[in-house]
Amino acid sequence: ATAASYPHGSTVPEVIDSETGYALLPFEAPKKQDSWRINLYSEEAQAAYLARHFLEEIYLGIPISIWYNDMSDKQSFSLWYGDDNDARGLRPMGRMYQYLAELLPQNPASIKNDRYATSIAATSTPSVSGQLHQRSYFLMDSSGHAQLVVAVWNAVEAFQGKILASRTTSGSTVTEKWRDVTSSDPTAVNAKLTISPLGATSIQSAQLLTFPQIQKKEDKANVSSSGTGADAVSTLTLTATPTPSILVITLRGVPASPSGLRITH
Repeated sequence: ATAASYPHGSTVPEVIDSETGYALLPFEAPKKQDSWRINLYSEEAQAAYLARHFLEEIYLGIPISIWYNDMSDKQSFSLWYGDDNDARGLRPMGRMYQYLAELLPQNPASIKNDRYATSIAATSTPSVSGQLHQRSYFLMDSSGHAQLVVAVWNAVEAFQGKILASRTTSGSTVTEKWRDVTSSDPTAVNAKLTISPLGATSIQSAQLLTFPQIQKKEDKANVSSSGTGADAVSTLTLTATPTPSILVITLRGVPASPSGLRITH
């Protein structure tokens, strides 16, 4: 339901995500139709879907997201491989959960980006533009610096060298077939992220976080800027993959919020 559907003066219920998770199945095992979306074949997919899920929910302002679950279970829903005594520690999706919690610990409602317009577009394979997603957030870090955080990903179903070839439903069973990724598959897409109004003089630093093998890697982001004031535009060329990449721009000062801003997806 939306706020508009409630009578004037009434209290609109707060939306929370009370329980979410992704289970692991043996590769290409049949799935139940009522739960096929949460059954995956690899830990890399678990981590990527967790990242997308939480980045979307933070963007939507959902204040509470409860993950199912923390410690070990029969279907490998857990963020940890076992319990506190298991030396393997966090699963890949557990590490991703930790990275995001460190990066965006604030209440989602407090980090809504209403200052900068952001958009993403493929530069080499336009036919995949509909698969490219970006979500942005504006916040103050622990040192009191203003930051613009933009997450980008390619929503193709491809993990660990495999890409989805087909998905069929028969009765209550969903069956998927996967094949090896080829050089012509749009799994890693060259793309351009555009941010406005943002000029070079407003940028103190810019880092690009990527997660190869779900290990966090931080590099200096080569952001290009042109124009000044309300006409200033900054761009970054990057590779969009099924696991989100995250641009973190630390700003000089806290600019006033521009009017008439439209956020594009």
